Amino acid sequence: GGGRVFVADADNGMILVLDATNGSLLHTMHSVGGRPFKTPRGVTIVEASAATSPLLIVAELQHLLLLDLDGDLKSEMNVPGAEALLGTTNDDAAGAVYVGDPGANKVHVFEWTESSDTHQQIQQHR
Repeated sequence: GGGRVFVADADNGMILVLDATNGSLLHTMHSVGGRPFKTPRGVTIVEASAATSPLLIVAELQHLLLLDLDGDLKSEMNVPGAEALLGTTNDDAAGAVYVGDPGANKVHVFEWTESSDTHQQIQQHR
């Protein structure tokens, strides 16, 4: 994240952006795509390849937001069967993103893909 740490703050409906060196608050993100965050409950960064930029994946209750590291919305998806998404992590080598859902008692698995035209997308693994 370019020396930044991203933290989901569901209680205050924002993402905190901290300096990775000293933990100081750099800024906050309160909205995306013209609407306020509802309940951001998990974040992870999918690292860049030679063709694309890194993306910040934010889990809200029943959907995922894909943002660039400046907070601009790139994509959004509803997660079928999700009840209360909480926490995210990823495995860049496997091209997978994992999102916990204690409400549904499961972990949703998504595949991370990039196409030749530098388009990035995430799809739920069935």
